[in-house]
Amino acid sequence: MTTIGKNYGQISAVIPARNCEDRIAELIETVLDQGPVVREVIVVDRNSSDETVSVALSVGDPRVRILYLTNCKVEEAIRAAANEATGDWILVSKSSRRQRTAALAEGLERDQLVPRKQLAAR
Repeated sequence: MTTIGKNYGQISAVIPARNCEDRIAELIETVLDQGPVVREVIVVDRNSSDETVSVALSVGDPRVRILYLTNCKVEEAIRAAANEATGDWILVSKSSRRQRTAALAEGLERDQLVPRKQLAAR
């Protein structure tokens, strides 16, 4: 496990998702592997027609929750999740990319987190 967020508060990870059942579990687990600094993972389901939601929930961690939205752009999904988030910082991890643990941790150490207040309620 990589320890991140020494200089941050709690992190809310946001994953906009649509039809990504083949990679969503790995992405969620990669984020959760960062440790207790990750307060929650919000998967924003954008009207998936596959098993994205059930696969995401099968991870079985209480920090994972689903936000259902239809007919929205990725940016709108991120903003909606930021409004629901409870962490101090938002990490956006797009489901179209696979992120390995080391790359995720490196990104966080490079200050690629956005303050929740900056994204919410625009």
